Amino acid sequence: MHRSELSHILIQAYIMSRYISSHLAPLQPETRCIELGSGSGLVGMTAWLAGADVVLTELPGKFVEHLETNVSRNVAKLSGSHGNSNGGGVVEGSSPEILREGNIQVHPLDWNNPPTPPSPPYDLILGSEILYLPHLHRSLVRTLNALCHPPDSARMTTVLMVYKERGLGEEAFFEWAKRLGGFEVEWVGIIFPEFARLREFDVGNARIPQEHIDPEFQSQPYCMFMMRKGRKS
Repeated sequence: MHRSELSHILIQAYIMSRYISSHLAPLQPETRCIELGSGSGLVGMTAWLAGADVVLTELPGKFVEHLETNVSRNVAKLSGSHGNSNGGGVVEGSSPEILREGNIQVHPLDWNNPPTPPSPPYDLILGSEILYLPHLHRSLVRTLNALCHPPDSARMTTVLMVYKERGLGEEAFFEWAKRLGGFEVEWVGIIFPEFARLREFDVGNARIPQEHIDPEFQSQPYCMFMMRKGRKS
């Protein structure tokens, strides 16, 4: 992967992590969370810090091995020295007693052969910059279907994703999500306390203003959305 592309992916992971810490934390006890395409594991570890039981996933082989190494190192440090963060950390307000290494796991997952993670369904599914390969959209939606609570369940799964529009056909994912998954999409207005001028956006135009993004990354917008399955009537 080109260095600039890796930087873009890290930006999305940071955006998602800040959203979790600013708007979702603390998560309800026993919230079951899975991250797809975890990369470095930043997003999944943020959800863990916010109180969720988390499974992070990556492709089998070197990808999941790298993820497991990174998560193991960071979780060991955080479990032994966690306190409320003060700008240098990710999550404020999480409780040290919930940070148990048993609450976070790493598993291989190939969307073309889903799912192998333990015991779906999940309450929260996270994905950061995983829409840039349109030929995988159908497999991704099928994976989401396998991981979600069914529409007639008493619990509802929330899918939260962030991506950068590159003109690579990302919009096709939403058609697959509607047709194949029965998902309803809601665009998210992103508010970060450290951005004093940042305002909530109208639904359908949930984009981070370019002045709040490093000039290197201003060429195209970053977008965040939630999806839930429609209830059966």
